Amino acid sequence: MQDKLSAYEVVGIVAPGSVLAFGLYANFWLPQHPGQEQLAGIGELGLIVILSFTAGHLVQAFGNLLELGFWKIFGGWPTNQVLKPDQRILSSGQRNRLAEAVKQDFSVDLNSISETDWWLTVREMDTKLRGSPAFERVQQHNQTYGFMRGLAASFLILSVVTVAAQCEQWLIGLLCLLASALAFYRMHRFGVHYGRALLQAYLNKPSP
Repeated sequence: MQDKLSAYEVVGIVAPGSVLAFGLYANFWLPQHPGQEQLAGIGELGLIVILSFTAGHLVQAFGNLLELGFWKIFGGWPTNQVLKPDQRILSSGQRNRLAEAVKQDFSVDLNSISETDWWLTVREMDTKLRGSPAFERVQQHNQTYGFMRGLAASFLILSVVTVAAQCEQWLIGLLCLLASALAFYRMHRFGVHYGRALLQAYLNKPSP
């Protein structure tokens, strides 16, 4: 068992959890305990990391629920959008090449496969590409996507909780909502980047 947090856990889990924990601390605990702004000691910092890690997992679970509705609004998962004739993930030439490649490698028809079966096919692509030089960029996009999803969920929670608990703090709630919207925008952007990079990496994979 590893005893260190991975880069993804720090960026995708701890950071969003820290945003939520600090936001709740600054909005609710600190105003009730003036003069307690000093930096925490080593033991307290360790507790903060644990709380941030725990909160981060809960935030990402909420983010997982949010993204289901989010991608329905924006045309479906980026890797599934390529199934549509009017998709913009790949060029028409790339889509034609993709149709030929998946028919040869997976015996599937890109124009008739269900979204569920295509999702499983894409997961297999992802697994086969792991370890290749091109996959590093795919992974970077996916990690940034996860980070933005966590930030969007964190700021949305802060916005709702702040306004619900303290109506007079509506400006802070509005600012948190704006931060959440910006994070959702970046989440969409990197979700598309991830889908495009994954499919292009598959198209350009070396021949066996």
